Amino acid sequence: MGNSKGFFSALLLPNVFPRYLHFITASMAVTGLFIFWYMGRKGYPFEEYFERLTRYDVKKKAYSLTLAASVAQFIIGPLVMLTLPTKGFDWRLILVILISCNHCLACHVVDLESHYRQA
Repeated sequence: MGNSKGFFSALLLPNVFPRYLHFITASMAVTGLFIFWYMGRKGYPFEEYFERLTRYDVKKKAYSLTLAASVAQFIIGPLVMLTLPTKGFDWRLILVILISCNHCLACHVVDLESHYRQA
């Protein structure tokens, strides 16, 4: 593990940017889910705020953002794992990562199925 002498030297550590990208894509995925939920509420006066867009179009774009960010996380995630320091890196960490990936995929599949049943 590298030693840093301040903020700017910490930016040169090998896993800073992969972790940053992983965090940003996770934030985008959560933002997409939030927009999907918020715009889909029955009490939200959608037509007052948006004249050209339909509720379905906005929800579809929000869900597409969530899906794209999740796919990006599956691409960036292994890069983060490869750049982690060896201290603390063992089979338990890999097990947690694999379980999390499996859970994420299962949730997306179930959510997509329920979405297409409603459409």
